[in-house]
Amino acid sequence: MNHFKLLPCGRIIFYNSKVPPTPIASLPELQCQDKGRLSHPEAQPIAPEAQAIAPENPAVHLGLSNVAISDKNLKGMTRARRGQRGITSHGRNSIRAGCCWLEDSFGKKNLTFLTVTLPDAAMLVCTPATWSLLVNQFMKKIRYHLKGKGLSDEVVGCIEIQEERLKNTNGVPPLHLHLLFQGRQNYKHWEMGKKFYQYLWSSTCQAVLKVEAEFEQSCRVESIRKSGAAYMSKYLSKGGKVLDKCIPDLLPTAWYTLSSELKEIIKNTIITGNSHLAEQFYEHIYNGELLSWSRDVCSVEHGNGSRYLLAKVAQIKRRSKYWEIKDALDFLICRNTETHSNLYKFEF
Repeated sequence: MNHFKLLPCGRIIFYNSKVPPTPIASLPELQCQDKGRLSHPEAQPIAPEAQAIAPENPAVHLGLSNVAISDKNLKGMTRARRGQRGITSHGRNSIRAGCCWLEDSFGKKNLTFLTVTLPDAAMLVCTPATWSLLVNQFMKKIRYHLKGKGLSDEVVGCIEIQEERLKNTNGVPPLHLHLLFQGRQNYKHWEMGKKFYQYLWSSTCQAVLKVEAEFEQSCRVESIRKSGAAYMSKYLSKGGKVLDKCIPDLLPTAWYTLSSELKEIIKNTIITGNSHLAEQFYEHIYNGELLSWSRDVCSVEHGNGSRYLLAKVAQIKRRSKYWEIKDALDFLICRNTETHSNLYKFEF
């Protein structure tokens, strides 16, 4: 594996780069002849009778063809609407990274885990467009009040389909919105309680959906005991198996939410490497006891039954080890960039 990517959630992806394309310099050189024509050095000369065809007619510009190269019928091949396949692997990694950033920044015991859902009456009139507007306005209200209380306004959220409730909705997806954010400072009192969150959610739903419904059981507030990332990951894996049982046109177009500022923070903390560093890092980390699990990512099965290894994905066992590995990689990349050395000594 000659490339790697270390994500802020402690996940490592090892992969091989694609085969580089043939450089243009290796292609046969074309020489320019008279009248602006191009020819290959070994090409046969043009016959005189071919040169004499319609000398009085000027060249006609053919332009581009509108005919498809493939002989397959392209009619009816439409791209699936965004969101119909559920959350992507990039979305899962972004959610985990955002949760880890909140834990590292404020402490897991200062975080609030909020879950809101729609009552039956509101669910029946909700569409992907109104759900997107509903989530957007509710997130704005949450961030506004968090900032007013002196807390961070960064919120990490994901959407889940409640499998048990789906059995009685005739394909209408019962959506849950899970949010993780800072709820207090220095382990003191919680700045906002369940009744306040319930009021924000119900007022937003009534304003967007224009429906009267009971919202007493539509809100749940919890504190984090072990890990916010692990808690959120449990909901990331739920609901994906029942997408085919939902009405496709009622599925949301987005399955997670992060602020643009937090996305930029996550992007800037990703460490990438290649060549000798990637190969030696791969050998070192897989021979130790730093990983809690690892798995192979293979290609689809080909006609002869063969599959190809595309990448290896692994998870660092402890959060403290992630920071140790990250600091060591940062140091090695900076030092070896200055010394141009291909040998790396890992201290973790």
